[in-house]
Amino acid sequence: MSVNKAAEANGINRSTLQGRIKGSTTPREAQKPRQKLSDIQEKHLRDWIIIQADLGCPVSHQQVREFASKIAVRNGFPEGVGKNWLQGFLGRNPDIRTLKGKKIDSDRYQGASSELIKAFFMLLMMPAIRLVKQGNRYNVDEVGMMEGIGMNGLFLGHQSKKSVLIRQPGSRAWITILECISATGKVLRPTVIFKGKTVQQQHFPEDLDFLDDWEFACSDKGWTSNKLALVWLRKVFIPSTQPENPKEPRLLILDGHGSHVTEEFLWECYDNNIYLLFLPAHASHVLQPLDVAVFGPLKRAYRRLLLDLVSVADDSHVGKITFLYTYDKARREAITKSNAIAGFKATGLWPVNLAKVLMNPMVTETPSPAVTANLPAKEQHSVRHYVYSVH
Repeated sequence: MSVNKAAEANGINRSTLQGRIKGSTTPREAQKPRQKLSDIQEKHLRDWIIIQADLGCPVSHQQVREFASKIAVRNGFPEGVGKNWLQGFLGRNPDIRTLKGKKIDSDRYQGASSELIKAFFMLLMMPAIRLVKQGNRYNVDEVGMMEGIGMNGLFLGHQSKKSVLIRQPGSRAWITILECISATGKVLRPTVIFKGKTVQQQHFPEDLDFLDDWEFACSDKGWTSNKLALVWLRKVFIPSTQPENPKEPRLLILDGHGSHVTEEFLWECYDNNIYLLFLPAHASHVLQPLDVAVFGPLKRAYRRLLLDLVSVADDSHVGKITFLYTYDKARREAITKSNAIAGFKATGLWPVNLAKVLMNPMVTETPSPAVTANLPAKEQHSVRHYVYSVH
């Protein structure tokens, strides 16, 4: 068959076909030596964008550009990608497109409704998430504790009295601890957050052996901040959870309160093959392993140990040193491998079991509003451009 007839039969320009016969390259192939991201790097970025969008945590135009620039710098292009790179990236990947992300105010959710939980479990059934191994699935959350906590309960006393006064710790300083567990029962080292400007030496006992692997930080309000969440991700989670095979993805399940979704946090997750899955609003009491099986026993153990301590001590004052000793004992008692595994099982997160959660009496039948993206709380009222997969 002649070149003319072959071109006509296949609807191809004659000169194009002639060039291919002679070994010429396509325009895209000709551009490859000048591409700042390799085909493999672009595919990895594309796949991560699509999966995170489907998980309800889409990335914005600006974030994608920043990610690409960081990769380009690693590839030897210090200026990053150009202003038109994103347009070309979307053109090369027609299965993703730009949409406006909008979320209904979380106050409109009716708690842990069966409809909301079913939608959440659809995310767990995504092919990419089903491939995440049991040992690579983690849940992180913060637990708030006071240095001194009183306890109401039943005590023995004279029959003529209606109540009895008990000696209890008086300090009310608030301390936050970040704890993380895996579906196989692995317990990561804690990060303790004091309220204040800096961590002071006087906070710690002279015998520091039991604190060797703990992380300590401060924040103005004593809570997790964007900065502290990033520090925890870099210093604790990423190095402590490295799979034997670095190509294996990790899944981090967390509350969607917004303290984590910064550009830097997302970049670290992308760069380390970590998927983020945010729990639905007002559903952590049935879906979060730490809440369901760990934090309750932890707080009870802490209160009991603290009351036992002050009942025999000469001074009821509880400071940070006493707190650390007491929390360490409570932690060893409550944050165990068996409790961690039980938490994942009770919430149906591993083994994945929707029926297990729907049988929970705290699950309601009240329908929840449909949402297009499970964005964290800080994005509830904003409208921004995000990159989504095309289904």
